[in-house]
Amino acid sequence: NGSDVGQEKMEAEHVLNSSDGSGPAGFLLPGGAVQRSKFGRLRKPKVSPCMEYTPLVRSHSSHSSQKQTAVGEKPKSSGTSQYLVGDLLWSKIGHHPFWPAMVSFDPVSGRYMKVVRKNLLLYHVQYFGVEAEHGWTQPRRVLPFEGLTKFVALGDLKRPPYAVPLRKRDAWMVAVEEAAAAMELTRAERKQKLTFEYYDPPAKPARNIKAVRPLRENRSVEKAKDELCLVCEKTGATLACTGPCKMSFHLDCLGIAHPPAVFLCDECTTGKHPCLVCNKTEDTEKCSLESCGSFYHVSCLETSPLPLKQKPLVCPRHFCLYCFQQKPRSFNTKGRLLRCVRCPSTFHHGCLPAGSSTLNSSTVVCPRHSPPHHMSASINVNWCMLCSKGGRLLCCEGCPAAMHEDCLGLQEAPEGAFLCPDCLEWKHPKYGDILWVKLGCYRWWPAQVCAPADVPANIQALKHEPIGEFAVRFYGSHDYYWTHRRRVFLFEEGDSGSLTASSKSVARLFEAALEEATLAWEQQRKAREQCEKPAPFRMIRTNRPVCQAAMPSVDAHKESACLCSPKDPCRTNCLNRLMLYECSRYLCPAGESCENQRFQRRQYVQASVIRSSGRGWGLQTDQPVAAGDFVMEYVGELIDEVECQRRLAKLHVENIHNFYFLTLEKDRIIDAGPRGNLSRFINHSCEPNCETQKWTVNGDTRVGIFAIGDIAPGTELTFNYNLDCRGNEKIPCACGAKNCSGYIGLRPRRPAECEPKPKRRKGPRVTASD
Repeated sequence: NGSDVGQEKMEAEHVLNSSDGSGPAGFLLPGGAVQRSKFGRLRKPKVSPCMEYTPLVRSHSSHSSQKQTAVGEKPKSSGTSQYLVGDLLWSKIGHHPFWPAMVSFDPVSGRYMKVVRKNLLLYHVQYFGVEAEHGWTQPRRVLPFEGLTKFVALGDLKRPPYAVPLRKRDAWMVAVEEAAAAMELTRAERKQKLTFEYYDPPAKPARNIKAVRPLRENRSVEKAKDELCLVCEKTGATLACTGPCKMSFHLDCLGIAHPPAVFLCDECTTGKHPCLVCNKTEDTEKCSLESCGSFYHVSCLETSPLPLKQKPLVCPRHFCLYCFQQKPRSFNTKGRLLRCVRCPSTFHHGCLPAGSSTLNSSTVVCPRHSPPHHMSASINVNWCMLCSKGGRLLCCEGCPAAMHEDCLGLQEAPEGAFLCPDCLEWKHPKYGDILWVKLGCYRWWPAQVCAPADVPANIQALKHEPIGEFAVRFYGSHDYYWTHRRRVFLFEEGDSGSLTASSKSVARLFEAALEEATLAWEQQRKAREQCEKPAPFRMIRTNRPVCQAAMPSVDAHKESACLCSPKDPCRTNCLNRLMLYECSRYLCPAGESCENQRFQRRQYVQASVIRSSGRGWGLQTDQPVAAGDFVMEYVGELIDEVECQRRLAKLHVENIHNFYFLTLEKDRIIDAGPRGNLSRFINHSCEPNCETQKWTVNGDTRVGIFAIGDIAPGTELTFNYNLDCRGNEKIPCACGAKNCSGYIGLRPRRPAECEPKPKRRKGPRVTASD
């Protein structure tokens, strides 16, 4: 910072004048005379031994003299602008020169801005320099501090109002250097590092006073000790702002000696609240919840991967980010939440990302704010994370991931830094996750992230960063070490790694580690499946038209009366049933005895939702079902082709792979995703026990699911999706049938294709000879 001030000195024009050639004597007057006192002696400033001062004189150019401020002109008033605590100013008090200062709180009143004499506004500032001084100043006598060069350009440092007396120039330059160094800090850092600490002088000890038993702390004091100061991010007794920000501060961090009865922070006083995402104060909007004091730009929230509810605005600090990443349609507000003090990220205790620093019972610092030197320690894999092939790769700068441009759907490499989709969505490994870890020159090795309470004491004593680094326990060797996000990636099913090793002992140890990691990953998968719940949806009884796909009116030509009677109430020989028509309640001769009104009466099979191995959720029957029986109707929202494509694109962006689209007829599609019934849980199978049929019910086409053969209770219901279900890419099939096609929607294999081909026996070739 001293070099910056020195550079500013060199940019301005310097004039050195010395009476004996040994030191500075004063400014040169326009006529070339030396400035002297009324007694005829030269005015020499007190020059410190560690700094040589060179006086500065403003220089004018012939073409820009009209644009410069005239000498003796008063500085422009900045009373219309409102400063915040931590802003840097030039302040002028009385006959003293303009002095570098920083806006701060008054240690007595707890305010940094006040109005006296009904209309006179004052700011409280603390001055830079050797002497720790503070006081009140007027807005019309302050200027924004923007460096020494711009201040010199305002006017001559020899003439008022910018004159600096010789006896004060040494201290003035020290203050300027301190203020120039403070310009490199953010406003929050200046508030934390540069605010004065005030204390009362120690009182004289009283005599002849007996020792008193210490008072017992009450619950309010114990609660105050857990409150967090947003300046130093430490707990203790704090002073709460009574404004809408709901923030708390230590008295020392604010520079206040005695707590006032009513305290307003600088942001609530001026109404300039910074956005929690971009830290800018223009046109921010507060969260609609009364207990929340966070402010945002709606545009910043819309472009970030954070959960958000609008109209009214409910900010991301009330939803778990990890739960939202797993199920983008769900906003989980249940349970105790831990909020990051530096960004809107919020997590459940079990969803907390590894590398978080816990500040108190409800506040953390998430690993997104890890030290910048971790960037230099990053390493990337030499294969694509999507297709597992090598070649020309894009290396992520936030994690070890590398990907092909084609696999990401990019036409060319992006300019600047590249971040993979996981880093763009703020995804981080959690405590307990199984990872591949790269340590030094060793190979990628499977390990598990340790919870902070499970880290041994000797590992805790090792040097590590409290934010961004976490301890891992390596499988096989069972060693511990500290690592960070840029040297790990998640362990997935089927990972095997390279079995080549420098020695047989390392190869055996790696095989044992891989076996342990695979077993632990399988146990975690089963535990997750038992704890998971189906994605939320709204239960409906009939199809609901959306957009242009309206429910058609009843067509009399599509309704016909059958020839059945109450004695033979529309069974298998019913004409309507053979044509896949349901009898009308008003036209059927069988009346109330009609057995061909299963859609209208919702005569569904008793079924329950189960967890299907390897296929998510499924539906099983709780009663025996005979061949040809009606199971249930496939119900959902009726949409058109345009809306279907829009929803598919949205699901693709949200990385959701479960679709519930089923084509009813041209430009009419059933989507059972947001709304539907239990039929949405029926899985696909290449060898199903049910099938879909299109029936005409009261003039409208509807889809029913019917049993192909007899189904015993407790059996999972399945049907072949074929081309009925919609999707934008091939989805691997996990039905496990012998004739499985490998992908959902493809034709199952024929029985001849399922039989293994006999191996050709190798033997001596026999040739005929004459």
